[in-house]
Amino acid sequence: MSYTAFDHDSISSLVWSRIVDLYSECKLTYPGDKLIAISGLAKRISTVLQDEYVAGMWRRNLENELLWAVTVANRRGLTFRAAEYRAPTWSWASVDGKLMLGSARLGSPLIKVEDWNLTYTTPDTTGGISGGWLRLAGVLMEMKLNRNPPSTQVGNEWNMTLESVEITIQHDEVKQIEPLVILDLNDDEFYKGNNDGCLFAMPARSPEGAADGTAMYILLFKLVCKDTATYERIGLARAWSESMKLKILGLNRSPEKPQPPCLQYRDGRHSIRVI
Repeated sequence: MSYTAFDHDSISSLVWSRIVDLYSECKLTYPGDKLIAISGLAKRISTVLQDEYVAGMWRRNLENELLWAVTVANRRGLTFRAAEYRAPTWSWASVDGKLMLGSARLGSPLIKVEDWNLTYTTPDTTGGISGGWLRLAGVLMEMKLNRNPPSTQVGNEWNMTLESVEITIQHDEVKQIEPLVILDLNDDEFYKGNNDGCLFAMPARSPEGAADGTAMYILLFKLVCKDTATYERIGLARAWSESMKLKILGLNRSPEKPQPPCLQYRDGRHSIRVI
């Protein structure tokens, strides 16, 4: 692999990504030890990065590292969020199964981590977590996902609607549906949120300039408390064609519709609380 496009910090982040890729395949005797069992490696990497460790990720590159995803091969029923709390939903440590961690790549972040807080089970900040939240700013869009019939699921189970506009297309030449929706889990709460209009999407990273084969990444959330603008992460979506990227970035919320629940709305961006 060529690292010519990356600086020293990005290369170190790529090393950490590879560690997490391998680690996510491991089956722990005590799943609750997900972060505890990797804390020794985190301490060693921290001496290289000279960065703050945040629930299995690193603060300097956090906007990118939030873009982890369940691997496509494992997304149907083989990956699930732990029944016993061990990390916020925005951390890969909250999920069991094979993952790919978001890492430093060429492109422009469309989100900003404004603040975060974690509560630890011990004084060790690379160890167990008992609670936490993230304040995230970006453009929040109302979303609905409709499942494709099994006979027509070509590379993707879901059709996506953003701001009442169905954006999903099928590329016949590659037999692929775009955007590719990768859910962290499939459970009753997800279906309830989908039916109740509680699902939202936030474009998180887009390549600079024209289409270059680099994907746009979109974080997917479920609203859990309207009064406190609190959300949980439910997955990630990817779009790769120039037309799709421009279509998503060009979507506008109808003027007569109120803004989605948020802590603050300023300069076209919503600040939300993710737990």
